[in-house]
Amino acid sequence: MRRLMTMLFCSLMLTGCGPQIIVMKNPQTGKVAQCNGTGAGRSRMANADAASDCARGYEAAGWVRMN
Repeated sequence: MRRLMTMLFCSLMLTGCGPQIIVMKNPQTGKVAQCNGTGAGRSRMANADAASDCARGYEAAGWVRMN
């Protein structure tokens, strides 16, 4: 049980460490695009904001979020 709790804790801690990636899909064409906020020298908050801004642009054009 302790091992399970340790693994769960570690996985939860690591989820916020990776790049912010938002997958978008055009419901009419089926095309898929990714919005990510990776950038050298930028903070995790700035990367998340960049990915969200990108996703909002796609949503304005009728795309939907997949995740």
